[in-house]
Amino acid sequence: MIWRLFLVAIIFMPLSAKGSTDTLHVYDNMHIHAGEVLTIDAGTTVYFHGYYHIIVEGSLQAPGTESEPILFTRSDTLGLHLTDIAEGGWNGIRFIKHSEIDTTMVSVFEHCIFEHSKASLLDFESGGAMSINGEHNVVIRNSVFRNNYCYRKGGALYLGGNHALLEYNYFHNNTAYNEIEDNPAEDADGGALFLHESMAEIAWSVFSYNTASGIGGAIVFEESAPLMYNNLVEYNYAAMGGGISFRRSRFSTPLSNNLIINNSSMFFGGGLFFLDSQANILNHTIVGNYSSYGGGVFVITFNNLSDPTFYNSIIRSNIVYPDWENQVFIWDGISAPGFFHCNIEDGLEGFQGGVDFDNIDYKNNIDEDAMFVNEGEHPYALSPGSSSIDSGYEHSDTLGVYMYDLLGNARFSGLRIDIGAYEFQDPHYTVFLSVEGNGYVQPQEGEYFVPEGTELVFEAIPEETWSFYRWETSFGNLDENPITIEVWDDIEIKAVFQPVTITETIHSNSLQNFVYPNPFKDQLFVNIDERFFGDEIMLNLYNSAGVLQQTFRLQTHNSIATHTLDLSELNQGIYFLRMMSEKRTATFKIIKE
Repeated sequence: MIWRLFLVAIIFMPLSAKGSTDTLHVYDNMHIHAGEVLTIDAGTTVYFHGYYHIIVEGSLQAPGTESEPILFTRSDTLGLHLTDIAEGGWNGIRFIKHSEIDTTMVSVFEHCIFEHSKASLLDFESGGAMSINGEHNVVIRNSVFRNNYCYRKGGALYLGGNHALLEYNYFHNNTAYNEIEDNPAEDADGGALFLHESMAEIAWSVFSYNTASGIGGAIVFEESAPLMYNNLVEYNYAAMGGGISFRRSRFSTPLSNNLIINNSSMFFGGGLFFLDSQANILNHTIVGNYSSYGGGVFVITFNNLSDPTFYNSIIRSNIVYPDWENQVFIWDGISAPGFFHCNIEDGLEGFQGGVDFDNIDYKNNIDEDAMFVNEGEHPYALSPGSSSIDSGYEHSDTLGVYMYDLLGNARFSGLRIDIGAYEFQDPHYTVFLSVEGNGYVQPQEGEYFVPEGTELVFEAIPEETWSFYRWETSFGNLDENPITIEVWDDIEIKAVFQPVTITETIHSNSLQNFVYPNPFKDQLFVNIDERFFGDEIMLNLYNSAGVLQQTFRLQTHNSIATHTLDLSELNQGIYFLRMMSEKRTATFKIIKE
């Protein structure tokens, strides 16, 4: 069965909902059964007149638009912040786990706003605005979760055994809170989002000013393996793990290009908190976070090894109480995090805790000012000259770093990937260098990716009995060797070699007087007759091994002329002078005394 809520008065459940011109008024709990689809039109306000929820076993479609979002709300929020009572706000959207979940049915929330909802101690406990349990196929995109509360897990959203797609969303001022003390099992965790045994994809979203009285001011990953990239996590707060907390999660899917800034926690891990967890943290910028221990990162092992791996990440300017810099705190001598090609303030010497340095894999890291631009909408982008540019791991493409940075620019756009969440956008171009014939080039043939304006020198070196002929390039042919080129665009360059034709003697009387005297001492004269009138002539001089020594260019006219070649710097010996025009070629054996 398919239900559709139009912008006219429709009652689709007895005494539960009444519609006006653009508002759906909800007066009771609602239930979408397995196999049923409920569609809410763009521009609708779903207005709850009490602490009511929507149970979903089938599919809920809420396709709002940028100009006509769908709003889920309640105006009476008295008692909303009291998570131990079932009143204040509304009671959220609840996807229920059951044996008949049809994964081909997709629930889509596009351009929706979820506000003033709660999961209390007396009902669902987790997922202030929405909880998704089981394998429901859910997509949430371009939506806002704000001012929602929960008693246990996920102030805005809870995923349990689910693989939802969350992208381009905004989580703001959501809270996971209860007043239970001295019982971590009852802590309120994940101010905005909580994942349990889930593999959600989380991308291009903002998590700001969310709060948890337990762990994970913004997010908690518990026994989960998310794919998370290109998110901003800022100004969140928790007792532990002000930004993101990992609890008993071990996964290989990467987290990349996330900006973790200005989060805080009361005790451990202002930015990131790892408990019995492993994760691959790639190209993160972790800056300005605060805690009592581990301003940037806190790692602890209780029952299972904590060994997160960091690649290409900036970890700087994080603070611990009262006002000291501390980037990484490792609680014990068992945990074994790894840091590779990162920019970490104070380096390994600045790590604190009960760390056993033999357990830490710390390679190719730097401690240099990141040189952020410190202005505009993206103050943590890199400035020209930053030591973090082109300093990441050279094989980062094998790690699973997302292809675009936090600004949407190409992630792999330099000689090597940059460190941090942003890729510096100095233009780079491709130079493709190849060889035709028997010879080689320096640098060796291949594809090079170089910054705009780079000056490159190429030299062609022929093999024995071969000679360099010319360079064939995207912008024309060049006869000089070596050549110097400034790169302002993509370029193809090919070194062309040709075999040397060696003529021992010239027997034709018509060629006897082309070069003289022979043998010679310092100067050699070249006669040009009418057969070469109007041609441009190239003279290549080779030694007896076929290695090019000098090149001369002669421009002929319509008259016989004699040209003088200065060969005073040559050593004594046998040489071969090859005369080439567009139509004719002749080679002479000459001897220097």
